[in-house]
Amino acid sequence: MFRLFNSFNEVDFTNSMLHFSRFVLVLVS
Repeated sequence: MFRLFNSFNEVDFTNSMLHFSRFVLVLVS
């Protein structure tokens, strides 16, 4: 898990978080 997290770039992580939050917003609404 930690190794997987370390393999992420900061930009990739931010992008995935943005997509995830957008996905959650779609689910909630």
